[in-house]
Amino acid sequence: MRISISASCTAGIVAAAAILAGCSSGGSPSAGLGSPVPASVAFNPNQLAQTSSVGPAIPTLAVKPVAQRPDHRNSWVSPDAGKAHQLLFVTDADVGDVYIYKFPSLKPEGTRTGFNDPLGMCSDAKGDVWLANALGYQMIELSHSGKRLNTLTDTTGYPVACAVDLRTGNLAVVNVGLSSGPGGILVYADAKGTPMAYTDPSMPRPYFVAYDRSGNFYVDGDDVSGNFILAECAAGCASNGMSTISISGGTIYAPGFVQWYVPGGYLAVGDQYCLHDGERQSCMYSVSISGSSGTITNTTYLNNSSGTPACDVVQAVIFPNNKITGSDYEYCNRAATTTYVWPFSVGGNPKDSYANPDYMLPEGVAISTK
Repeated sequence: MRISISASCTAGIVAAAAILAGCSSGGSPSAGLGSPVPASVAFNPNQLAQTSSVGPAIPTLAVKPVAQRPDHRNSWVSPDAGKAHQLLFVTDADVGDVYIYKFPSLKPEGTRTGFNDPLGMCSDAKGDVWLANALGYQMIELSHSGKRLNTLTDTTGYPVACAVDLRTGNLAVVNVGLSSGPGGILVYADAKGTPMAYTDPSMPRPYFVAYDRSGNFYVDGDDVSGNFILAECAAGCASNGMSTISISGGTIYAPGFVQWYVPGGYLAVGDQYCLHDGERQSCMYSVSISGSSGTITNTTYLNNSSGTPACDVVQAVIFPNNKITGSDYEYCNRAATTTYVWPFSVGGNPKDSYANPDYMLPEGVAISTK
């Protein structure tokens, strides 16, 4: 995962939010809080700046441009994929692919090619998967077997992550705006039509979003100084707006995934570079939410297959069967870039893994249950 950009304007989930929020000199930001997004808003994807930074707490990594090695092969999906109860989808931003695995065994079941910087993903109640196709300016709905079902065009910016309200089917999309204004959240009622846009001036760079079972959504990102910030948009928040949640009990360094963990009744917050025993590694915090306060009650540290710290898990998914899954993009060369399944909430060494030889930059993950 690329945290700070040099030489070119690239993407990646955290990097995309940092880069793309400030990497356009044209177009308009997302519409104001709780207002419809104007259909006439246009943007020029060629107007991209060259550098951006997330903040002083994060290591600076030189990277190559997006789609440096696009995959021109045909898509393929196993005839058995649609019969599987659970499938894991993994995006690869660098080559524009979405890989499909049987879960939790990680047996390859297919590869969908031809996307343009695919980043974060989320699942709905039907078992379909929504994909943020960032530089395609689209949200793409994929079936359980990876077939394209629907496409929503993002007319105001770059989609980088998403979440589905399982009660209503509403789709919340993290949108990185196209001017110096803040990014925001686009909410498509029943995953269709014209979205409502929500912004928080104190969070210019949102990264991930998650719904709880009451229709509230939570967003993590960076504040104006590049420090971690968490916000909540309570159900029906069009009038009240997004409100910041203060965090105690620990320090969150680099925003990662957020997910409401139903069995525990808390918000899981990923950290791509938490500090553990003097070095950086990926971890997940259990955050108990009470009003406008959040308390870190537990930290789960993630290792790679060699037993050393996983250093770059961008998005992960916790599943009620005591498993957490995600991919570790090994820029630190501790192990091969690999998708893992860890025991939850113990963490530590993975129970299953698959180092796809085609991996270049796996980032987003989603589990489809049929």
